[in-house]
Amino acid sequence: MGQNQTAFIWPELVNPWKKVTQPVKWAILSAGFLGILTHIYIFTNLILNHDSVWRLFYDNANLGLGRWSLQLLSEFSTRFQLPIVIGAISIIMLALTAGITVSVLGISNKIIAVLAAAFLVTIPSVACIFSYMFTADAYFICLFLNALAVYMAKRYRWGWFPAIALCTLACGTYQAFICYAIGLFLMDCVLELFTDKPIAEIVKKGAGYIFIIVASLGLYYIILMALLALNGMALSSYQGFDTINPLDFAGFLSKIPQACKNFWEYFKALPFSTRFYQVIQVLFLFLAGGAVAYLAVASKLYRNWGKILLLFLGVLLLPLALNFVTILVQEGTVHALMIYSFVLLNVFALKIVEMALQKMIGRQFSDWMIVYFCSLALAGLLIWNNFCISNMAYLRLQVCYENSFALANRITMRIEELDGYSPELPVAVVGEASRALYGGTIKEFAQINSLTGTNDRLLYSSEPHIRTRKFIEHYIGLHMPAPSKEQKELISGSEMIKGLPSYPAEGSVVMYEGMIVVKLSDGPVR
Repeated sequence: MGQNQTAFIWPELVNPWKKVTQPVKWAILSAGFLGILTHIYIFTNLILNHDSVWRLFYDNANLGLGRWSLQLLSEFSTRFQLPIVIGAISIIMLALTAGITVSVLGISNKIIAVLAAAFLVTIPSVACIFSYMFTADAYFICLFLNALAVYMAKRYRWGWFPAIALCTLACGTYQAFICYAIGLFLMDCVLELFTDKPIAEIVKKGAGYIFIIVASLGLYYIILMALLALNGMALSSYQGFDTINPLDFAGFLSKIPQACKNFWEYFKALPFSTRFYQVIQVLFLFLAGGAVAYLAVASKLYRNWGKILLLFLGVLLLPLALNFVTILVQEGTVHALMIYSFVLLNVFALKIVEMALQKMIGRQFSDWMIVYFCSLALAGLLIWNNFCISNMAYLRLQVCYENSFALANRITMRIEELDGYSPELPVAVVGEASRALYGGTIKEFAQINSLTGTNDRLLYSSEPHIRTRKFIEHYIGLHMPAPSKEQKELISGSEMIKGLPSYPAEGSVVMYEGMIVVKLSDGPVR
């Protein structure tokens, strides 16, 4: 008692946040806030698309689709489809990706950094990814790994080694996101052209970046083939994946015109947008084009024909880099889930405008504020449009779910009203519900149909997973034992069943040979 004791003092811990620049901090924090604000609707509701109906509990083991690391990266959120948990992980990954992107591109203005982050979290492709909620967290981890790979390759002398490892791992989760790394690599080289660095050094850097991408794709394919062989599996035929030949260079080259055409069509007539916002997008890109021309003159790039040629080549390759997935899929269809990398064009436009503004301010041009506020206004309008489109997509999914839930309830009621009904009886579903019954009844949603999945009906009986049965069992709570193979053959050959009317007509739900038969339309028995 009374004796002085020295209070324990914790040593100061390493705090990486202190080393982060202000623009990067603003990008991370604003991406987190705006990401939650934009997508909170789907985080706080169980909203399904056609694939997530049967994946309420799913481990994401998709080796047949080449996604050998998808299951591993999905472990953070368990095998349950948990919107809040998956959403939290996804937003963290998006925020970190925004910070890395701002750092790689060297964005120094805080407001422009915020706008860049806003583009990254509001592009409608994010809403599409969240409609496949069961894979969203792994996909955004994959996105972060691609961005981190670029940062490592640019920042460190031996960064190419971890960059290859990161890109390879990311490809094993979702191949399309490597376009984000390709786009950032190309943009970094283009930006170098406006510096005093010699051409030889820039070309050497570009060659190193190409090596990283080629090595990553090659290593990814080797690992994939080895795992398929070890597990005695073959590639899935989905999207023609099993027909891809990595040595078919002629096939890859033949897809280049389509990749460029589809890319520019997206920005020329931005899908899901009104004519007003399409004009805003074009004006924003014209502003960026003017900024490139101004920089070329202000930096006296015209004196170096080598750099002028490389600048022209770099801009020409942007569509190919950001839409490289079109070349990779070859026979498949590229949809909104696969084009997240397109967002980099608007982010790159912001960076180019920022560089032009720096030159204007350095030359004491008083008109720089006009360019600055015009760029902020145009970018802000595009971000607002993205925000609205994402929530339109979620509204569509919600209404589709409500329609499907109501129809499933009506079918369930008809089943339970049958004389002799018992929960143990097998239930056979014939065909699929007519599009006129639900899902496709609201014409206003047709414009955004492809944004959140390729099918707006949650109750359809296509293989390999019987969604009608899964929906009723998971979300209505009625157990529906499946008929045996022999029972299915009996129903398929029955003239009586063929003569039944389709749902909702009277007599479309009947008892037959100790089974319950629900005839939605003429079609296969599930």
